[in-house]
Amino acid sequence: MRLLIRSILAVGLLLGPAGATLASTPVECRIDGPGDACIVAVTTGGSGTLSVCSRASAEGQRWRATLVRQGVEGPGSATSDTGDGSIASCTGWVGLPASPGQHYVAIVTDERPRAGTYPKTLKLQVSGPVATIDLRPAAGGDDPLYIAAQACLKDPKKSGCVIVDAARKYVVLKDTSVYKPSGYLTVPTFKVTGIEDPQVVAPTFPNFFAYAWTDARLHVAGLKKPAENTGLAVNSIAGRTLNQLHIHMSCVRKSVRDALASALAAGKIATSWAARPFLALGPRNHLYNVMVASSLTVTPFLQVQKIPAAKGAMGKQTVAVIGKAGGGWFILNDFTSGTDQGQAEELLDQRCAS
Repeated sequence: MRLLIRSILAVGLLLGPAGATLASTPVECRIDGPGDACIVAVTTGGSGTLSVCSRASAEGQRWRATLVRQGVEGPGSATSDTGDGSIASCTGWVGLPASPGQHYVAIVTDERPRAGTYPKTLKLQVSGPVATIDLRPAAGGDDPLYIAAQACLKDPKKSGCVIVDAARKYVVLKDTSVYKPSGYLTVPTFKVTGIEDPQVVAPTFPNFFAYAWTDARLHVAGLKKPAENTGLAVNSIAGRTLNQLHIHMSCVRKSVRDALASALAAGKIATSWAARPFLALGPRNHLYNVMVASSLTVTPFLQVQKIPAAKGAMGKQTVAVIGKAGGGWFILNDFTSGTDQGQAEELLDQRCAS
């Protein structure tokens, strides 16, 4: 994925507390393919409402803007909407309350991905108490997770490097979020952006889910839980803030474990995908499609591609793997839609509290 902000222009700015910009900042961004996203990092310097909208550069374009406050979970931490395709005005406004020193990520994705129409240019408007605004990762730079993985290869004893497996091309990092004391990340040591990257479904792509499962069950001292309390998750483009593939590893919410066990006992979960999502899970009761797998030889990425609506829209998909009591795994799929960011990480209990 190539992410590029060609220009950031601020015109007629009013300065508020701590130098915060209270007027609007126009941002121009280029999308190079259907799996790409424009990702802008914003730090606030004052109080007010931080807002983002999109403006099409050509008729027929539809852009979805998602605004996420980092380090916060639950209601009020994110909002999402789609513009009406107007060239003349900015539409699809999304906003969140802001205080000084908070960090936000605005993610804009193409709601009408069509082959042969790229690259596309879109214009964003970022309004509110803005202190800094920049691309994430910086144009021409490497993603922070990729940088961290390379640092572990150079010094396996470096703080935060839990497992370093150069031969199989991955590392396990401790998640540094204060909200995830029992969260870990499996990260490839080569560049691969995420679930939308064509590499993840290539025949030669390493089976990082299988590696992550073995490590979570046997090797990561902070985990080593029963299978049904072990979970892995990869978020969609809209549900993540970093662009190096990473598999979240942690415990599983008790409500999720109980719901899966009940649905299985009731005969609602089969060895193939259902016709549509059917099981409400997680703190916001998002609907998930669920299947049972006896092996992880066919990677969860390839399993998700078997869903007809998912194959051409992998960037909107999110997938989780949760152990099944007695053997095997549940594979779970959700996707970006409305206020649902496609974030299967929500199924995990990253404090391992239950």
